[in-house]
Amino acid sequence: MIVQNLDNMWYYVGMAVNTPLKTDLPKYEVIEYEGRPARLYADGSLRNERGQLLAPAPNAAPPITTATARDMVRIRKERKHAVVQKAANEAVQSGHLRGQYGDMAFMAEVTQAQMTIATTPDAGKAATIAAEWLVNHSGMGEKQAEDEDRPIHQVAQRAADIVLESIWRDVIQARNTVDADVIPMRSDSQGDT
Repeated sequence: MIVQNLDNMWYYVGMAVNTPLKTDLPKYEVIEYEGRPARLYADGSLRNERGQLLAPAPNAAPPITTATARDMVRIRKERKHAVVQKAANEAVQSGHLRGQYGDMAFMAEVTQAQMTIATTPDAGKAATIAAEWLVNHSGMGEKQAEDEDRPIHQVAQRAADIVLESIWRDVIQARNTVDADVIPMRSDSQGDT
């Protein structure tokens, strides 16, 4: 901190310390409140001699307590979610999704994009991340199982069942597409003659 004496005035970073601000309005008016002297400020608040708040200004916001703080955070999150949802819905490119899903059209478009990435064979790590996103947001993930008090093995079993069904469908489809004129390989019992 730089404090210097210049022309018998104390200065702190170029501003005079002992020169009061000149205002035409008094800072507060001394009145009696509940039998004691109190300060009535221009905003309508009342304070005691030590500056402690006795009564807030009539147009002041309610005081923040632990009970009101939680509500304020909840309201703020709800407003944020509404703004994000509205902006995302305005950016939806597919008109039929708006008609089919309404307020959740943006989620349908994001889900379609994630599904495209998850089912692309060359996507690599991005496919895994997209698949995790789909599992978690479809309600089949570990977090959802904990939230619903379901044992995790039930969720894992259901996921395994879905994968096995998909593989089995692929095997059946492959069998049906194989040409019927396939010549069987000769067995080892048939030797060269």
